Amino acid sequence: MDPKILRRARVDRADTLVAVCGDDTTNQAIVLGAALMVSSSRTRATPLLCRLLIRDPAKRKPFLELAAAASPDRSRVRILSDEVDPEDAAARQALRDHPLDFRPILPASPTTVHLVVVGFGPVARALALQAARLAHFGNAADADRRLRLTLVGEDAAAATSALRAGNGAIDAVCDLEGRTTDGTPDALRRVLGEISAAADARAELVTIAFCHEGAHGTADRLNRDLAGEAAPGAEERPVQFLVYQSRKPEAGASLRPATKALSPRMHAFGMVEGIFGWDVLVRESDDAVARALHEEYGAGRAREVPPAEEPSWAALTSGLKDSNRQAADHIPIKLRALGYHAAPAREGRPDLGSFTKDETELLAKLEHRRWCAERRLAGWNYGQERDRERRLHPSLVPWDRLEEGEREKDREQVRAIQRALAGAGLGIYR
Repeated sequence: MDPKILRRARVDRADTLVAVCGDDTTNQAIVLGAALMVSSSRTRATPLLCRLLIRDPAKRKPFLELAAAASPDRSRVRILSDEVDPEDAAARQALRDHPLDFRPILPASPTTVHLVVVGFGPVARALALQAARLAHFGNAADADRRLRLTLVGEDAAAATSALRAGNGAIDAVCDLEGRTTDGTPDALRRVLGEISAAADARAELVTIAFCHEGAHGTADRLNRDLAGEAAPGAEERPVQFLVYQSRKPEAGASLRPATKALSPRMHAFGMVEGIFGWDVLVRESDDAVARALHEEYGAGRAREVPPAEEPSWAALTSGLKDSNRQAADHIPIKLRALGYHAAPAREGRPDLGSFTKDETELLAKLEHRRWCAERRLAGWNYGQERDRERRLHPSLVPWDRLEEGEREKDREQVRAIQRALAGAGLGIYR
């Protein structure tokens, strides 16, 4: 926050300023001080891009308004606190690194997926919504197999009501329920034990996420303790644990599973050090596949007769960019549905090349389910005519009622996957 330090660092000539200190007020002061310094410069040709971490969602919009008033000239300073939303980033990274289908779900599999969320704040909400967007697996192409989403805690009823209030269509894409406890560790352990014990009988893959938030250290420790208490008895069952940690655990405070057999399925997520890594902040890796997927899909549409034009990545709205990111997030799930995975391409190691006709059709059905879930969670409904203002779309129907031209768009999206991955240096392998 010292202006002398910022001057010595030549912040007036920097391209990007990233403020990710532990305290929101500190980050705000750093960015405002730099903004005032740069705003007085008469030599800048491009704006200083300031990204800052504001952990409290309620403070983000007021700060942006304050910053806009303090530095109205966006040609010199551009301040972002919501470009990389920490809760959404935590949820995306958690389900990318530790997927809900942690065992293969092939087209003929009877398996269902169950996400259990303990504690309910912004991170828990983001995790629940990301799961609802992505939980469309290989056996859902021709059957209505849906995610089970259970919120557990003292205020489970209020939590489910709040989730429905903010996302009225969530019941259209998953089976949502609340399990109320009296707040004691014994009651919570009993409920989680029942869910875990039923996993085999119900042919379920269960993910239990501990998402309490609060003062740094206190909530992190609570999540670790609850996970440790819930783990015994789950060693031989299809259960994994996600444990929210706001920062990397201090020495001696790492996750300690009750048995070595369980340790591969006890995962910390959400640490600020991972969410605000450099390539995430500048969206280098985050957008590589999403951008390539959009461009390859556009190239495929251009080959149609008559050709259809898609806007460039730079011309997309933030909402459409996020839609492409969601499509990219679902690619690993699609590949696992066929027994494939993506990995860095290596010379002398030929990859799959392209999907068969039957594989393309199955993945197109999954893509349509994913797209419908994404749209419904964004507030869209079926309408005979597309209406962006009223959020109506004629394609929000099951696959068997979808027009052939719209089906072909989903197939083209699937065909674009291999080309998009290749553009990002990845191949598809068994």
